[in-house]
Amino acid sequence: MLDRLLGETWESFFIEGYQVGFIRRLIAKTTTPKILLCKTDVIFGEAKFSHDYYFYDEPGYPSHSYLYDSNDGAPVHGRFVDDKLICQVDDHTFSEGVPAGSRPSYGNYPLVVTIPFEEGFKLSCTQIEDSSCTILGTTDLISHGWESVKVSGQNLNLWRVSENANGQLGNRYWLDSERRIRLSDWKGAESVWVANKEEAIRNLPAELLTCANSLENRDSKPDWVTDVETWLNQNQ
Repeated sequence: MLDRLLGETWESFFIEGYQVGFIRRLIAKTTTPKILLCKTDVIFGEAKFSHDYYFYDEPGYPSHSYLYDSNDGAPVHGRFVDDKLICQVDDHTFSEGVPAGSRPSYGNYPLVVTIPFEEGFKLSCTQIEDSSCTILGTTDLISHGWESVKVSGQNLNLWRVSENANGQLGNRYWLDSERRIRLSDWKGAESVWVANKEEAIRNLPAELLTCANSLENRDSKPDWVTDVETWLNQNQ
């Protein structure tokens, strides 16, 4: 199912009703068979972060590795191996014991867009805090059903999916029949699917336009799955 979702999507990012930035996602195949990449860039105001999540193209989309860069310190590089997460920040390497099937908190996208459209279906996973590599706890993704939702002035029939952690409602997503996330509620902000980059960056300040255009340079860099495997052999 994920094959038909390969490619790029853009979302306009809003806080208190004002468009302040954008989210860009790219799902792509890597040079390593059976490993896919979900690239996420979130840019609004002065906040900028990128998250490259590598995962296996098999049921459950288990984690391979991730690179998290919040642009306010050293990027965090994590590699999942069975019941262990090996992390590197600058020259510091350490490992944490984690349950099998754990994933970074920014690694839910493949699960959200492929969750069965069955009312009450629940998918549970252990979440890892991306920057510290510590266990956050169990998050449940719950599939709810079709709802009429107003998005950008239009009433759309969308399927709602929610995140629940420690008994608390988290982010919520509304998907269309093609499994595009048309609306996301980030608890204090929201993002709305748009057709292309031009629409996502319309009316944004010049510095954010520069950031959007620079993503092409980021995409041109080769994936680092092979480098991760070499690094892993050196640091296990």
